[in-house]
Amino acid sequence: MAKKKDDKEKNGGFIDVFNIMKQLLFVLSVVSASLLTLCSLSVFVNPVRMPWLGVFQLLFPVFLISTVVFILLCLIFVRSKVWLPALILLLNFFSIRNYIPFNIPAETPMGSIKVMTYNTMGFALGKTEKDGRDMMAKYIGDQDADIICLQETAIHHDYFTNKIKKEIERGRTMYLDSISNQTEDISPITCFSKYPIVGKKLLVRQKGNVCAAFELLLAPGDTLSVVNCHLSSMDLSDDEKSGVSGIIHNEDSERAGEAKKSVVMLTTKISVASVKRAEMVEKVCKYLSENRGKNIILMGDFNDTPISYAHQRFSYYLTDCYVASGQGFGRSFNKNSMVVRIDNIFCSAQWKPYNCYVDNSILWSDHYPMICYLKRD
Repeated sequence: MAKKKDDKEKNGGFIDVFNIMKQLLFVLSVVSASLLTLCSLSVFVNPVRMPWLGVFQLLFPVFLISTVVFILLCLIFVRSKVWLPALILLLNFFSIRNYIPFNIPAETPMGSIKVMTYNTMGFALGKTEKDGRDMMAKYIGDQDADIICLQETAIHHDYFTNKIKKEIERGRTMYLDSISNQTEDISPITCFSKYPIVGKKLLVRQKGNVCAAFELLLAPGDTLSVVNCHLSSMDLSDDEKSGVSGIIHNEDSERAGEAKKSVVMLTTKISVASVKRAEMVEKVCKYLSENRGKNIILMGDFNDTPISYAHQRFSYYLTDCYVASGQGFGRSFNKNSMVVRIDNIFCSAQWKPYNCYVDNSILWSDHYPMICYLKRD
């Protein structure tokens, strides 16, 4: 009898521990889903007020993955309560779609224009093929796009004028204009267009970064404003980016340990950069507000993820072409472990986007180009 009593007490103790673990699992699922929701909502707060939000928003994929994992575990162990974290997850549908859009592929209609944005990293720092042509310029020329917005173009170098420009144009009628940041040679933004560029306007300039609007003449009396944006970067050195990569992959325990010690420093740099970006975004949005209802295409390197203040603000005025017609993550930054889309194409209501994609076949910059087809409604 005593043995049966002991076994019963052991089984009861095991059941109690199991029940506690189930309750803990449920609580963790709700906490994770709630953090995901807070992350989604944080994009409506200007980082100038809360600089640390720039760091918090980078955790969106972490919260999303953990929430999905916890919900799957709840389906197994606490099925009766899984509805709550699942409901909270559902409330984040639009944020998840912004981060990982999925659309039914559609055939590009006749009469569409092809647009491209690409941070060239100073045109691959001068790397060339055996025949002497610049690899990146050759690639851009092969695309035969109607409008091309480039960042970090080194346009003031003779190398650009003598080689790159000729390779992109290849005898075609292409118009070219640019605006420099006045501090570095590789950072000017450039617009190539098959349509005449009849004007340009500097919207905001910071050290190393510029946003400007180029006025294109599509037809007599029909103009298009093309906004080329190169927003403030996180300003992380290669060593700092490698440190973050080491933490993620645990490739080098010593390097990862050093990176972990630098968390405060990295957080500070990312927070400061998010404030600078927000200041640039507001200047661009002032232009968008003043020209609301007009024909506008906005492209460029945002240096920020789809879950960000920058993305939310631009989405208020324009349509994100990748979200509307793209597929999957759309990774556009190709260095280290940062699987994110930081390059974007937006358009006004006069256009409908088709088959927006990131071309990951070209590796000569730290960015991939983004390409989209736009049909005038």
